[in-house]
Amino acid sequence: MKKNYVLLFLFSLAILVSCKKDLQQNPLPDDNNTTESAVSENFNWNMQQVVSITLTNAKDKYINISPVGISDAYLKFKSTEEVYTTTLKMAKTVNQISINGITVNIVNAQVNYEMPHDFKSVATAQYALDFDYTLSDYVSTGDPAIDAYPFTMEAWIKTAGNGSDMAIMGYCSSADDEYQFGVFISGSDGKVNIRSKKGASSEEQKGTTIVTNNAWHHVAVVFASASSSLLYVDGTLNATETSTSPLLPIEVNNFNIGRWGDLTPDSYFDGLIDEVRLWNKARSSSQINSYRTRSVNAPYTDMVGYWPMEEGSGATTDNIQGNASLDGSLSSPDWEGSVDSDGDGAPNMVGGVQWDDYPHDPIRAFNNYWPANYYTLAYEDLWPSIGDFDLNDAVITYRFNNITNSSDKLVETYGNFTLKASGGSLQKGFAFQLPNETILNSEFSVSAPGSQRTEDYISYNTNGTEAGQDSVVIIVDDLLPYNGNTVPGIHWSEVNFWVRLNMVATDKTVDYFDVQTWNPFLIVYDIRDTVDRRREVHLAGYYPTSIAFEWVSPEYMYFDSANDGSNYPTGGIDGRLWYKTNPKTTMWGIHFGQYFPYGLDIPKSNFQWAIEADLTHTPATPPNPNNGTYRFTLYYAYDQFDDWASSNGVSNPDWYDHVTNSLFIYTP
Repeated sequence: MKKNYVLLFLFSLAILVSCKKDLQQNPLPDDNNTTESAVSENFNWNMQQVVSITLTNAKDKYINISPVGISDAYLKFKSTEEVYTTTLKMAKTVNQISINGITVNIVNAQVNYEMPHDFKSVATAQYALDFDYTLSDYVSTGDPAIDAYPFTMEAWIKTAGNGSDMAIMGYCSSADDEYQFGVFISGSDGKVNIRSKKGASSEEQKGTTIVTNNAWHHVAVVFASASSSLLYVDGTLNATETSTSPLLPIEVNNFNIGRWGDLTPDSYFDGLIDEVRLWNKARSSSQINSYRTRSVNAPYTDMVGYWPMEEGSGATTDNIQGNASLDGSLSSPDWEGSVDSDGDGAPNMVGGVQWDDYPHDPIRAFNNYWPANYYTLAYEDLWPSIGDFDLNDAVITYRFNNITNSSDKLVETYGNFTLKASGGSLQKGFAFQLPNETILNSEFSVSAPGSQRTEDYISYNTNGTEAGQDSVVIIVDDLLPYNGNTVPGIHWSEVNFWVRLNMVATDKTVDYFDVQTWNPFLIVYDIRDTVDRRREVHLAGYYPTSIAFEWVSPEYMYFDSANDGSNYPTGGIDGRLWYKTNPKTTMWGIHFGQYFPYGLDIPKSNFQWAIEADLTHTPATPPNPNNGTYRFTLYYAYDQFDDWASSNGVSNPDWYDHVTNSLFIYTP
């Protein structure tokens, strides 16, 4: 059933506000011989770069890759690889991205980044204890009965910082003041210190790493002998103490977490502590590095105490080493943690940051957006003629969300679009082709509102993709509403529409559909005539679908007619000439227009599009929409567009951010 269009009104309005010609059923070649433009036939009109990202030390890390200053992520996942690699497509003007909240530079379209421990790094950990020094929070475990050297302490910490000394953990004497073995953070400089203290006699050694930065760090202290203590921070040797300790292990009896637990406790910790381990052995550097980012499994050889702090609630934390007498008793620390409300294995929170985007849905876990902020498509619909090149015949913003489960497998891909403007007098559908020819129709299905699929010129496969195509083609809307929004002062509502690709296969990754290399296009027709599905308008250098490619009947041969220079059937070298104007094209006396596109993909969500071209006034200088003939309104609105195109994309790559003549910009 056709959409309810009042055709007479539509065409009358189109004639009033548009200078477009009707669809030509047999366009003729353009024989203009003009000076060739500075635009190279090799220029791809692309405003996006493909950034290669390599993350090392990534195994078992929770990773969030997003634009700087934008909360929506490109990718969210827990890495199963020590070295993780991927590619992301984004504006060429972007020179930084955010990885777990850390700003990282993009250099020559590459990011190489070693993952720090700013997210909790033990793979199985979901909870930690939050210590508030103003409340004197601590955990008491009792006497681990280590009577001789060597012994080792380990913990993960994330400080809130209070400006005073903070004890991470200490093996002390509850009957004596300042009998202390342990490790603390100096309030003066935020560095970790080893301590062996007996009353007024004290041996301390300061490390070099500042840890008061609200990030996760692993700290380990090896008390190897009375004259040898070693401090490791994040697996790296940070300090060595060789002076003789005044204190012997047999002189202490109380292991506390978050304070010095001697006769007069003090130096309370402020922040998170997790994965506390106590060994009656000198752990080697390799052992510390091997196990700091993973849990220890039974039989817990050489362990005296192990407090993973995974209870998530209650007033105790178990010593899972097995000695229940060393179960930790909480004074008042709060449980900080990753409650997994839906039981899917993706914690609600990680390190105080929302992790599971669907905490009550066991099927879905993570949103992975591309682009992370909406981008804009702007088309000219009169192909193969260049028309007036105002690029407002269809202005559409778009964004995809690849939704994955807790195992990082694709559940569905949701495409969201908004028709901002629709100029001209021709009817248009909107669709896209996916690049991966190995995608099988049996592996997914397509959902879209019935109001977006009302015309009878499209045939569909049983899964909702377009039939008769060599690659996957998704019809988003077969007849876009005519909402104008190209004539200043006249405003119709913007129109939202969507399409969802529902996975049937359960083993596909987030990039299965590879939407970053999608091929969006218009289907253009005149509703007053017999609709021919084969008339498509693509971005420059993008291939037609197989239905359009097979359009070889002479009476309907649009390729290489009028202004088109696609060089059918090859599209030139590597297809670079598809849907570009030919080298003879000129624009109303402006020596500009050769190898021009019929559509642009602009990496900006709030792109200000140009007004409708006009031929109702006599020429004027300088150009003014109120007193002069003008076409190519984009050229007048954005003076830097000329420089960008003429330099083949080198100059003014952010031309779309700089309106130079607002008279030619559409305003409601």
